[in-house]
Amino acid sequence: MTDRPDHSQDPYAAQDGRDRWSPGHYDGQAPGWSGRAGGTAFPGSGSNHAQTGPSFGQGADDGAPGAGQSGAYDGAPVPGQNGPGGHVGPGPVPGTDLGADLSASFRWMWSAFTANLATFLVPAVVFGLLGLALNQGPKAVGWFVAMREGTPFSIDLVLYDDPPVWVDVLSAVASLLGAVLAILWSTGSYRAGEIVRNGGRPQILEASIGTGRLILASLLVGVLVAIGVFACILPGIVIGIVAMYTLPAVASGLRPLDGLKSSGRLVGAHLGISLVVVLIGIAAGLIGSLLLVGIFLATPLSALFLTALYQRLRGNHLVPPVRV
Repeated sequence: MTDRPDHSQDPYAAQDGRDRWSPGHYDGQAPGWSGRAGGTAFPGSGSNHAQTGPSFGQGADDGAPGAGQSGAYDGAPVPGQNGPGGHVGPGPVPGTDLGADLSASFRWMWSAFTANLATFLVPAVVFGLLGLALNQGPKAVGWFVAMREGTPFSIDLVLYDDPPVWVDVLSAVASLLGAVLAILWSTGSYRAGEIVRNGGRPQILEASIGTGRLILASLLVGVLVAIGVFACILPGIVIGIVAMYTLPAVASGLRPLDGLKSSGRLVGAHLGISLVVVLIGIAAGLIGSLLLVGIFLATPLSALFLTALYQRLRGNHLVPPVRV
């Protein structure tokens, strides 16, 4: 008979006094164990973290080493460390309760961010200021030139009835550079988030630029969304929702196409919470843009949140972020 560990001190899971068996599950499938006991190195973290025990929640397309594995978070111990009979966690099983999954993901997001404050803030300041410069630079240059030439302009920097070619070229170049910086920053945030999830401490450079797979996945999603928007707007919105978990999937070790497929299945199995997350993201983006906070914090916080939620919806508990 297996002893059940005490999870009364769990700071993140719902404290409703219930003990439940909570083996992981994948993309809406029935919970169940898979794999066998053994030491498995975490992918993507720059250090040698290892997890001992059976892997669980690993789907058929999780071809990457360690994909679908879970650590001790939300009060659940690493399987294998407390006997062979599984693990116990208070509250609902991950991926089965909207409130519990959102709450745990938000808490982990903030813990991960505050535990690695400099790592996430330095890229935020650098990329945020560069983004502002690229967004407002062409307008400022045009405004300055218009003043010198005596060309009428409005207070919102809408210049020229028929703008010179150089204004359009400068704006196009600035937009292209801005898109490149956005891809580097967002993929770096997911890369760093996965390192944190695996018990590591990401470096500033790792939080500033993603791996090749992450960059390819970001480009793939961006192209698909752009095609959908140009086709009829609505398909682009649908594609964006279906692909919302692609980057955390790829950060965990999947290839770009496999990550996109995994995201689609997960959205299909958890459509309600996925739509709620989209609405929360829109509201947070509007508020952040009004306060200018979103320019610097939206990218890392959203990456950390989706990294956590992706694992929760797959039935996995989360590793507490390592603090100095």
